[in-house]
Amino acid sequence: MSYGFVDELLNGAKAHRRIDHRDTTLHRRDIGPDDFFVVARFAHALVKVKMAVQGVKDKIPQVLDMGETELTLPVWAKNEEGWHQAGFKQVKRDALCITTPMMRAIVRYLGIREGAFVQTLFRLSMLSSGQGNGDKRIFRHTCTGMLFDPATRQKLGFSEVTKEGFIVDRKRIDEWIAKVPKKKGSNRD
Repeated sequence: MSYGFVDELLNGAKAHRRIDHRDTTLHRRDIGPDDFFVVARFAHALVKVKMAVQGVKDKIPQVLDMGETELTLPVWAKNEEGWHQAGFKQVKRDALCITTPMMRAIVRYLGIREGAFVQTLFRLSMLSSGQGNGDKRIFRHTCTGMLFDPATRQKLGFSEVTKEGFIVDRKRIDEWIAKVPKKKGSNRD
């Protein structure tokens, strides 16, 4: 520390502080706390939001367990300008499909735009995407799987169904659901 710094402190001058890195993650400067807040709220909503299904008396979550599926996840790299998408990687992982009506119900519950939410999941490499026309990405896919309850982490007793929805990495979603704070007296794991 130089003596000039001490003189500035004594004379009431403000020290210059670097603030361009605040409110970001340790490694990715393009991801802020708002993104993590949105994902945490999504995990909470995934457990809370349920929908009516034809032929079923109670409301249930419209989430499909797809088992091990090939996901196309974005890969991120850093250069002198900051973080940018460096392509895609295909990985085989357990996947969940959140049906389009369920995703829209969750976004209404959270009070955010669907596009902004999808981009947040994409930036965090949680959402699988396909190639559209040109550089456009396709996030909605036709999914086949068993209905799944994210709150109990168990398959529901229905036959396999095919629906349109968003494919997400199950392991990452389970990690976020496990972080959802429990209410006192709750019996959840």
